[in-house]
Parts: sequence; structure tokens; C-alpha cells
Amino acid sequence: DNVKVVEQHAACASHEQPLVVASDIRLLGRRLPQVARELVQKGILGRNSKTPHDGSLHYIGVHASKHARSGPAAMMSIRSISDGAYAVVEEGARDVVIEEIEESKAFYQVYQGAIYMRQGKKYLCT
Repeated sequence: DNVKVVEQHAACASHEQPLVVASDIRLLGRRLPQVARELVQKGILGRNSKTPHDGSLHYIGVHASKHARSGPAAMMSIRSISDGAYAVVEEGARDVVIEEIEESKAFYQVYQGAIYMRQGKKYLCT
């Protein structure tokens, strides 16, 4: 029932198939009516101009122009409630980003002196 999670799931789901609040409430939870209203107000969901009275909501929002074709999933994580993320960088000649960690977990996973493991490889956080 986390509003942030329902918001992200609803935006992504409506990009794939029209959202019908009355029936999709069983999948997305009791907060869906509230979330759907807020997404309509933000310009993320809207009615289809060809069938405006059928009650379905379609994804109409584009968070960034480069993600117009890929939809909302390119701009949000449906597995995270954090808006921010931190990059874990393997320092060296090329400074390669090996992982992104959501903001809510970064401070206890990658603090100075921590050992971070990724795909069986250990990294010392400095």
C-alpha cells in the first residue's frame, strides 16, 4: 500500500495496457483511486480522446524527451521507492560504474570502509 510504489506501478502498467481503476484495484491495491487521480493531475495519465467515456486511463506523460518511446519504466524503478540513486564506481583508468544503489540503501551498503560485493567480486569502499 505504499503510494510511491503504486504510483510507479500504475504508470508503467498503463503504458502497456489501459488502466481501469475499478478492476485494477485488485492488482494495485486500495490506494489506486487516489494515485490515479494524482497521476491525471500531473499529466502522466489521461483519457483516450477516441474513447473518453470508457473509464480507462492511458499513459500520456513523458518524463524526459529521450525516454518518449521507452515509456515510464526508463525513468523509474518499480522495485524501489527512492527517487535518488548513487553510482558505485570502480576507480581506475576508466572509472566504470558497476552498480547503482537506491538512496535509501546507500548509506548502509557503501559507506567508507565497507566491503561491497557484486557478482562474487569484492570491492573496498573508499
